[in-house]
Amino acid sequence: MLKKLKTLIIEDEPRSQKALQILLEQNCPQVQVMAVCANAKEGIDAVSIHEPDLVLLDIRMPGLSGFEFLDTFAEPPFEIVFVTAYEQYAIQALRCSAVDYLLKPILAPDLVQAVKNAQKRLEKESHKASYQILLDNYKAQQAIHQKLVVPTKEGLEFISMNDVIKLQADRNYTRISRVSGKESLSTNHLKLYEKALPAGLFIRTHHSFIVNLQHVKSYVRGDGGHVILSDNSIADVSKRRKRDFLEAFGQ
Repeated sequence: MLKKLKTLIIEDEPRSQKALQILLEQNCPQVQVMAVCANAKEGIDAVSIHEPDLVLLDIRMPGLSGFEFLDTFAEPPFEIVFVTAYEQYAIQALRCSAVDYLLKPILAPDLVQAVKNAQKRLEKESHKASYQILLDNYKAQQAIHQKLVVPTKEGLEFISMNDVIKLQADRNYTRISRVSGKESLSTNHLKLYEKALPAGLFIRTHHSFIVNLQHVKSYVRGDGGHVILSDNSIADVSKRRKRDFLEAFGQ
């Protein structure tokens, strides 16, 4: 007899809880539901008790969100299938991370395929890296709508994260290239921005450059190589930082 996948459902809506249970019972004989949790806090406790193989996880819940639930685990030992209504930033992050998700209302064929995919990833133990990429992508999507506070000789500028194409060291200053074509000269050193800017949205490619990954058009190979950005400017990639840069694109 094949071992069943120990499964948790973490979903705050009673109707969705019931629908998932019924769909799993009728269509996924390889699954055994160990517990149904109404929020992320209950889910965290249930993980320690049941040590699940699979978690069906709603994204929007009271208290901690599904992403915040995931972020409590350094290396989650289980596979996740996310369940969500259409939420632009969540969906974009999920798509960029090659992680399975189901849109409400859930259809049986979609659930069956998602469970099969999860089972394959568990066998290959290939799910951990995808989840870290997912969290970085989601945080990046949120960060796009935040403002970067830039001190200049004249005062302060407030720049949308998504408006920043690249940052370039200029002695003890930093030149910030923007979508608008305007360039801002910050009195902060580039190293400060490396620590302050959100991972998953920005990456340091060279001792002189930080680039916005959303604005990378292409990468040209070389000893380190260089990237061409959305404004057709170039930023070098050092040999030391080449691997981190390529990994940011799943390469």
